[in-house]
Parts: sequence; C-alpha cells; structure tokens
Amino acid sequence: MIYKLEKVKNTQKVKEQPHKEKNLKGDEDFANVFVKELDKQYEFFKSVDLPLKNSVSVLLKQAQKENQFTKDEFLTQPMYENALLESTELGIAYHSAMQCYEVGISNTIFLDKIKNALDEKQLKSVTESKLITAKENLDKLINDKNVKIFKEQKFMMYVPYNKIFTDSEICDEVLVQGIVDLIIEFDDKILLIDYKTNKTTNMEKLKETYQMQLNLYKMATQMSFKKQVQTALYAFSVDDFIWVS
Repeated sequence: MIYKLEKVKNTQKVKEQPHKEKNLKGDEDFANVFVKELDKQYEFFKSVDLPLKNSVSVLLKQAQKENQFTKDEFLTQPMYENALLESTELGIAYHSAMQCYEVGISNTIFLDKIKNALDEKQLKSVTESKLITAKENLDKLINDKNVKIFKEQKFMMYVPYNKIFTDSEICDEVLVQGIVDLIIEFDDKILLIDYKTNKTTNMEKLKETYQMQLNLYKMATQMSFKKQVQTALYAFSVDDFIWVS
C-alpha cells in the first residue's frame, strides 16, 4: 500500500500571544474553595453501611446487641429438661407443631398431625401437654369457626430506618422481610400471634425484647389487611398469651 503526503497550503501561523501575569490570588482562592469542598463530610455517610435488605431476625439481633442482651441467661439453654435440642432447634420444633393447628379440630387430630409433621428427635423434645394447652388457648381466643387463619405469612416492605430504631437519625428506607407465625382475621380486627419458646418466665423482659419485632409485624399486617391489629406473644414457658399492643 502506497501513502501519499500532500503539502497543505495557505496555513496560518499561530500568533504568539503576549505573556499575561498569572493571577496568583485568584488561584489561591480557588484552591481554598476546592480543598474546603473536598474536606466536607458526606451528607449521607451514616447511611452508607445500611444493608439494602434486612430480615426481622437480623434486625432483632442487632437491637439485642445494642441493648446488651443477656443471651446466656435468656436464650441458649433448653426450655425443658427432656429436650434433646438446643434453643433454636427446639423453637423450630414447637413452631412446626403449631403449624398443625386448625380451627375446630380435636386434640387427637391435632396430635396426629404433629406426629406426621415432626421427626423423631423433635417429637421427643416437645411436650404434648404444652402443645395441647396452646391449642386450647387459641380455641378460646378464636371462639368462632367463621374466622380466617393464616400461618407462616411472609412479607416484604420498605420502612424508614428511624421507625425501626427510634433513636436513630437515619430516615432512609430499608427493605424488611419476615414471617408472621399466626394471623387470625375477624370481621373488624386482626389478632397477630408470635410463638416464643424462651426459657424465661419474666414476661416484661420477654415483651421488651420482642417489641420491635411485633411492631414490624403489625406494620406489615396493617398494610396488607387494612384493619386494626392487636399483637401478642404466646410464651410456652408460661403457657399463655402476652399482649403487647
């Protein structure tokens, strides 16, 4: 391949501009403003480390950590002496058993459903009498076969961070997901129940510990059902409801 170079005619020479004295004062002012802007604290620096998606359980652990939650005294020991499972697994066993609850079923059918739902180790760890008491307490609470019940209801919603942690200044919205154990729908209201298998019998401590969790559950349920919502814990340690709000 042959390249041909042509001379460009009629080009104008660039005239040399006269030297102008630099405005050092202007440069200094600009530099000061520039440095000042660089040193300015990022307005939203507190929000940088916020997870975009949060589970209620993770938020609850964070709250317990900030409040110096005494886990060894409150959570880790088995609830009952015959339990073969530690606290988390034992809680799963009781939750799985309570998913067998239906409005109007007999105690016998309830126990039969539990035996089909739990494995051998779980069955040896739960206490039948406590499960029957929980069922009968729910029966008294409902006392109406026309109500609707919803078990293990999943939800996702955006919540301002300072509505989760009320002492925070951060108002950014974060995505929260969770699972509500039991929702009972009446014509004019909703009852929201969360099962707890903690060993403690300190009801005030239990209520304080899970207040934030129930607040989030209540918020999600109200958004979904558009009805008044009452919340309660069902504590297997005392075989009764603890009404929170």
